[in-house]
Amino acid sequence: MNCLETAKDVLEIIGTIATVSIAILVYRAQKQRDSFDKNLQKPVLDFIKVKTKNWVLMNIGKGPALFVRFIQKDLSGTWQTPIIGYSIPSEMVLDISQEISSAQALAAVYKDLAGKSYMVYCVDDTCQVIEEADWNSEQRELNGKIHDNPRSSQYLLLMNYDMG
Repeated sequence: MNCLETAKDVLEIIGTIATVSIAILVYRAQKQRDSFDKNLQKPVLDFIKVKTKNWVLMNIGKGPALFVRFIQKDLSGTWQTPIIGYSIPSEMVLDISQEISSAQALAAVYKDLAGKSYMVYCVDDTCQVIEEADWNSEQRELNGKIHDNPRSSQYLLLMNYDMG
């Protein structure tokens, strides 16, 4: 073997390694982009107090929130009867003012288009969205209560809402 053949073999090996490396980088970038696209379609619900007493449940995410159910904990610490809401499209609100009295805490469960479950839990005007995989035992128990004998309401109103 002469020097020219050895150099040619080395260049082929380097070319093969470079091609495989680029393929791996493209695969990882595509996987990350797909994950990012999924998160863009995720619904995110938030309890918002408007004016003094009016409460709305707003979808501030980009995907629709499906099979919405919500519940309030009264000032004595008792969770009330859960209420069936509606699906809430992105950037829409569900007026829940007629259903919410003085509440110590509010919670809602809902699903995204892929069937993944979420809970928004709000205490002292601070809301936290939790994916089902991260629910603790208390949140799993609350989810069960929300789905046990919920009642529907004639007062819920789905609407666009200008927060500005």
